[in-house]
Amino acid sequence: IGGTQDNGTNMYTGNLVWQHADDGDGGNSRIDQLSPGTMYSTRFNIPGIIVGPFRSDSAGALGSWRIIRTGINQSDDVIFYAPVELDNIKPNTLYFGTFRLYRTTDRGDSWTAISGRLTKQTRRAISAIGVVSGGSTVYTGSSDGAVFVTKDNGATFQDVTDNLPERYISDVVPDPKDPNTVYVSLSGFRSGHVFKSTTGGGSWQNINGNLPDVPANALAINPVDPKNIFVGTDLGLFETIDGGVNWNRVSGMPIVAVFDIAINANMGLLRLATHGRGMYETKINTTPPGVPDFTLAINPASQNVNAGSSTTFTVSNQATNGFNGTISLTATSGQPSAQTSFASTTIAAGASTTLTVNTSATTPSGAVNLTVSGTSGQIIRTQTVTVNVVGKANAAPTITPIPDQTVKVGQTVTVKISANDPDGNQGIRFSFISSLLPVTPLDDGDNNEATISLGIAPTATQANNSFIITVIVTDPGGLTAQTSFRVTVVPSLTISNVIFTKPTLSISGSGFGTSGARVSINGQDISSLISGQSDASITLKGNKKKLKLV
Repeated sequence: IGGTQDNGTNMYTGNLVWQHADDGDGGNSRIDQLSPGTMYSTRFNIPGIIVGPFRSDSAGALGSWRIIRTGINQSDDVIFYAPVELDNIKPNTLYFGTFRLYRTTDRGDSWTAISGRLTKQTRRAISAIGVVSGGSTVYTGSSDGAVFVTKDNGATFQDVTDNLPERYISDVVPDPKDPNTVYVSLSGFRSGHVFKSTTGGGSWQNINGNLPDVPANALAINPVDPKNIFVGTDLGLFETIDGGVNWNRVSGMPIVAVFDIAINANMGLLRLATHGRGMYETKINTTPPGVPDFTLAINPASQNVNAGSSTTFTVSNQATNGFNGTISLTATSGQPSAQTSFASTTIAAGASTTLTVNTSATTPSGAVNLTVSGTSGQIIRTQTVTVNVVGKANAAPTITPIPDQTVKVGQTVTVKISANDPDGNQGIRFSFISSLLPVTPLDDGDNNEATISLGIAPTATQANNSFIITVIVTDPGGLTAQTSFRVTVVPSLTISNVIFTKPTLSISGSGFGTSGARVSINGQDISSLISGQSDASITLKGNKKKLKLV
């Protein structure tokens, strides 16, 4: 929205043909940034006739404007197009300038004068207002070159004109990030046209640089870069990116007087009003400068390592946006047997260190993911790496040799079998091969997977035979070992008859075997008297005394 002098106030709604919003002599205009349906403008101001701004509560619709001047002295000295300025943070608050400063906190329904005269002479008036939105600081500039400031919300005002040339103050713009830094633009000739103060007014620095000696009418500061300043002059728009050391004409515009400038930071747009050539807009960079930061990098991204060995990575960082802090490093892993350490747990901006990862022989094969964190103040950045653990080659199990066994029919013999797996005994499996002779694996109760007991219980039909039993052990990797042992089955021993016919003692029965029998009578061994032996009989020679029969 903008005033167009004799052509009233007009409004841009997206169409290059502007919409007529209000009649009269259109002057300064503002849109409430907290409630965009509320708009303000000024028509002409003449003491004793009309002094005060207008307001629309209907988004600028033609016919919706009404004057809001309650509390404003209609006899005040005032310039024709009086300044009006919003506080874009405090709701419903705006300022209006005559020779003194008025403030409203109810959208202009009522006004209060918060100052006395803020000019050097009578019959002069405020020509520019600079509001630090949301704060307690307001600057004013006057048509006779005076600059005043209040830093206590209007309780007191201080004259900070100091060393400024006596020229018409066309604009006053506080730095959006520092209320004590303020810029003014001056009309007229043969003097500086842009000045800066860093002390809340006073001690003004001429930053005119190479600007042409023509009136400067308006100022705007890039809200994200205070060194990027725009000034509208009678010869067009100029820009500095170094705080006023060097100025350049903004290309793409005619050489025409620029009377007002506004920046929409959210849209990245600068808009300006000219005298006689319409309004223009151009894109500018309003992206906030980056916050100091850093990124972590780890090289390589993954490593292969044999279980029980170690590997290393290089951890580095890249500083951005002027970061120069110290970074503390930590590393975490989901695998307890993979231990980490840094050559240095802190690194400076742009520096690097070494991360060592140690595995143990028991670290499982597969990927171990590590998270490396770098912390500097409130900044935390992370990066992940992978250690691929390769297990050692699977070794075959072994079996302790098993001695041959002799088992009588009807007898049960338990044979303990022991195996060993160099890679660990968990998961060992036993199997058996036995022809004709049945065997039964038994739980030996020692909770050791590498041992097992085998029960052998031959029957009468297997007597006088030998059998081979093969034991096979298999580890979790599929490797095997085997051994065999022989089982000889002998009949069970029975005695059916004993006859002594001097000098021969005959013993009849079964299961004696054909040799090697042992015979005892009354607990005394007389095997030495054996004169004959078969599986069914044994004969011994001797008298009763030798035969222990008496």
